Amino acid sequence: MGVVTRKTSSTLLALLMLASTATLAQSLSPFESPQYRALATVSIGPDFVQSGQSQTLTLLPPFQNHYTNGSQTQAVFDGGLFLGVERTLSEQFSAQLGVAGFGDTVITSQGNVWQFALPKFEDLSYSYQVQHGRVMAAGKLLGMLPQHKAIRPYVSGEVGAAFNQASAYQEILLVQGVLPMSPFSNNRQTSFSWGVGLGSDYTINSHMRIGVGYQFADLGSASLGTTLDETTAETLVLSHLYTNQLRFQLTYLA
Repeated sequence: MGVVTRKTSSTLLALLMLASTATLAQSLSPFESPQYRALATVSIGPDFVQSGQSQTLTLLPPFQNHYTNGSQTQAVFDGGLFLGVERTLSEQFSAQLGVAGFGDTVITSQGNVWQFALPKFEDLSYSYQVQHGRVMAAGKLLGMLPQHKAIRPYVSGEVGAAFNQASAYQEILLVQGVLPMSPFSNNRQTSFSWGVGLGSDYTINSHMRIGVGYQFADLGSASLGTTLDETTAETLVLSHLYTNQLRFQLTYLA
């Protein structure tokens, strides 16, 4: 009798373990993740940058030059890499936190020069370039659609430092006989940068996601150095490089 009881108990225990394992396997989606996961995200896409600013400079007092804003919103290419960790907050939400680096192709600022700050002396055009990069602390809050668990809408934010190199200033004659001044010198500037965005990721499998999103960002400020022809220290400045970004993303989760 004891042998039968032990065999029966063993059989019942095995059946219970098998049932528990089956129930757990059914309850876990193949897209669900552990509480903490390391991740890397590569992002690419166009930036639509506002790269112009009108300003009046006093280079040789009391005479002034006015520099018009001739820059239209221009499209440049942006690429970046985000390294961080994702934490599961609940069945519907997870959060990512980490560090990201981004860079843009060359941004151009241009316009015309009004000598003596008078429109009738619009004798020159000018242009210069800005090379941009930034390092950011970035975060993302992701949700999950109940009917479509593979779709993860998100909101994002980032703050950090922008590194903007302004260079290659040049002037072109619009009226013959006018002498351009010596160019403003090149200058590298570090400034505060931030961005906020929204979008959606799509889970391909337990390790891969693709996504698309929109980001509004301030790429910081940029300024040229001084020119040899001035007696002051004034120069051309872009106080803010505002941009609307479209991001295409590929994420790998460990």
